[in-house]
Amino acid sequence: MNTACTLLLLPLALFGVDSLPASRPVLSSDPITTVKINGAPQWGNVARVAAKNEQPALLRIRTVKRPPLRYDFQVRFMTEAAIARGDVLLLSFWARAVEPAPETGEA
Repeated sequence: MNTACTLLLLPLALFGVDSLPASRPVLSSDPITTVKINGAPQWGNVARVAAKNEQPALLRIRTVKRPPLRYDFQVRFMTEAAIARGDVLLLSFWARAVEPAPETGEA
């Protein structure tokens, strides 16, 4: 673990930076409310799903048909804070396949 920390902090030392700036959230406290869909409905759809237990609400994203170009169907979350060139963002999400493709077992 110490080796990993050293490797991550080494670039900071090379640039004369003692520490990282304070973090700030760029998404709302309920980012699902800011979701935007790009693409025609024939490629897929997005629905908010009630979660079980203590989990926050979830999004179910279904791809109906593969679009001709990979960016023809996009799910975007709108930010509440400005993001400038040179900013470093940390994104974390969890995904799983709910319905495997027929006869392939792939999602």
